[in-house]
Amino acid sequence: MDLHSTLLGLILLSAPTLAVALTSSRCPADHGQALSGTAVRRSTCPLPVDDYTASRTGEWSPWTEEPQCVYPEVEDWDEDVKFCVYTFGTYNLGDGISLLTTPEAAANIAGALWNPEPAWRARKHRRRNTNSEASGEIKYRLEEIPGKGIGAVATQKILRKEVFITDLPSLLIDARLETLSERPIEEFEEERKEIYEKAVANLLGKDRVLRLASSRGDSTVDDIFKTNSFLVAMDEGGNHNGLFPEIARINHDCDPNASARFSNEKFTMTAMALRDIEPGEEISFNYIPWGLASDHRDYMTTHFFGFKCRCSLCTAPPEDIKLSDTRRRRIQELEVSLHSGNEPYESAVDKTQELLNLANEEGLHGKMQEFYLDLMGVFYDYGDYQNALVFAEMALNLAKDFEEPGGSVISGIRANIGVLRGLVETS
Repeated sequence: MDLHSTLLGLILLSAPTLAVALTSSRCPADHGQALSGTAVRRSTCPLPVDDYTASRTGEWSPWTEEPQCVYPEVEDWDEDVKFCVYTFGTYNLGDGISLLTTPEAAANIAGALWNPEPAWRARKHRRRNTNSEASGEIKYRLEEIPGKGIGAVATQKILRKEVFITDLPSLLIDARLETLSERPIEEFEEERKEIYEKAVANLLGKDRVLRLASSRGDSTVDDIFKTNSFLVAMDEGGNHNGLFPEIARINHDCDPNASARFSNEKFTMTAMALRDIEPGEEISFNYIPWGLASDHRDYMTTHFFGFKCRCSLCTAPPEDIKLSDTRRRRIQELEVSLHSGNEPYESAVDKTQELLNLANEEGLHGKMQEFYLDLMGVFYDYGDYQNALVFAEMALNLAKDFEEPGGSVISGIRANIGVLRGLVETS
């Protein structure tokens, strides 16, 4: 059977993501006016404000607390970089949100915080979930999971592709501050931790954050945030990490049954089922990259999250783990070989089929979209636009199920498909 026929016969699998893109479309990054000590107007697109302008003018709207800033001195950063706490106390029906970011990024994000509709839906989830029995559309409950702390368990059947949790962020912190926790500057470290504490202290709903697990067990905001946050890749303002308290209750599994997705439009994080989840089954995310061998998985969960994974994949019989590791390392070898561009075309076809067969044997449904997009590029480089188009269309089928509708991932794949169709027609 040729490659084209083989591809069309594959079962399409799902692709979750924990790193998500945010487009600040409401407030452009270029505000056209620098911080100057003049009053900041009240609008959905406010001018940047910091501790200096706030103290000079007595005005810091739309923020409900006066900004407090820190000024880390890092050699490879701009000298005047500053990070400030911005709290919007009425967000999420009064639970509030705190941003720890630059003045410019805070002004960009402000416009996304005014829509109350997602807050009502998220609050409804949380209120119902506090009852002893789930009811209506709420299909999970939070309970103690042996060896894991609090986790989420399905109370009703959750269907594949079903969104069953909608959550809003309590904290959003510039990722550069998180990098400083990995390589701390001694004279700034205490100041960094104090500003994290300040960000949470400003929130009326602070208990939702402080009750979350911490990997080191010291219950500081720094540790809680590191253990429970998601990377939010912003188009404007750089990468941030977001803490979504309800979503954060979902525990890790190397072969999860759910994934997280951020909505640019609604500023919410949702949990979506990757497959049918049965009543009584624990709901899980994959905290680490898909497809790693057991030793790499163990290192990442231990080093970055402070626990040793006890999922079924990591506690399988030794002979099963060895076989799985062999397949996963072979997949990595095939990826490197295909990306090298040094393979004869016929060999590339054979290795592509081998890679996809191994990926299906390993159940790497969370990595299939990535595989398809990579292989689209491989066959494009070989000038095989027909098979490049097949892979692009397969990636789009997955993206339509599991990526944000109208988001940058889907629009990017559609653009590639348009280019490839043109090349197929003219070749």
